[in-house]
Amino acid sequence: MSTSSPTPPLAAFSHTDATAWVAHYLDAQGILLADETIATYRRKLQQFLDWWHDQAPDAPYTARLAYQYGRHLDRQPGSSRTHLLHVAVLRRWSGYLMTTGRLSDNPWQQIRPPRQPAQLSTDWLTFSEIKKLLTSFKKTHVKTLRHQRDALLCRLMLKNGVRETELSRASIGDVQPIGPDQQEAWLEVKSKGKRKIEPVLLVRSLYDDLKAYLRRRYPTGPFPAGDPLFTTYYDDEIRPMPPREMRRRITTAYQRAGIQREGITPLSLRQTAGKQALAKRAPLSAVQAMLRHESIQTTRRLAEQEHRKQGAAERFLSHY
Repeated sequence: MSTSSPTPPLAAFSHTDATAWVAHYLDAQGILLADETIATYRRKLQQFLDWWHDQAPDAPYTARLAYQYGRHLDRQPGSSRTHLLHVAVLRRWSGYLMTTGRLSDNPWQQIRPPRQPAQLSTDWLTFSEIKKLLTSFKKTHVKTLRHQRDALLCRLMLKNGVRETELSRASIGDVQPIGPDQQEAWLEVKSKGKRKIEPVLLVRSLYDDLKAYLRRRYPTGPFPAGDPLFTTYYDDEIRPMPPREMRRRITTAYQRAGIQREGITPLSLRQTAGKQALAKRAPLSAVQAMLRHESIQTTRRLAEQEHRKQGAAERFLSHY
């Protein structure tokens, strides 16, 4: 149901007005953003409305109120990434209010958000660790369908930088062969926080592995386009494999391969894809497209962190 457009006076955008326009904004964004992103926006905006109601219910929505709330956020526990997201949501909502004529300027325009950490919280695998992980699947004596699934899951993340959430949503019909010989394919994924579909490329070797996995799943018939690409096997019912289970299986694969060091998580497979592509001199814009980063600055941080690690000036000071 669409929320009717409230019409508060421009000179004094109040808490009551804001409550109505939060609902209107979320309704308008519903066609652009994924459900979980809408839920995050709703939660962040409601936190702001609750603080506003408790601290200054009669105050208008101005830069002064935004500054006070920013100070409040600085005093709250949580990472700088969490606070940065909070400010970003409020800034986007305020930008929407400007485009609809409800505000003449954005109260958050002059508010400096928390600094983004220079270092990424997740590390990536070295090339020797990549080989250990992939080799660990080949060494298993009993190669069950579950084992073949887990090997494919790790390879997809290592070669495409695809997320667990994207693979959990993918169906067999999302795989689209390309080229005259159809030796490669696009995997159309629903990217994080978005409703639009974005493709990742399955090179020939990876596409061959995927087809081998599906042939084992469906030995007597075609691959049903509507079935999940990755499934659980707890019972006879075909169900999508949830992201939490994917992360558990990746962690188990790390343990089997003897990869257990600080900073290595299931997300490391995605980071590794980006890092290895950069190491092979892939253009920064191509890596951004592969990882589907909204901003190239996110991709650049991946490159800069590796450059800092490999080219540290501290190593040149060996003469004293």
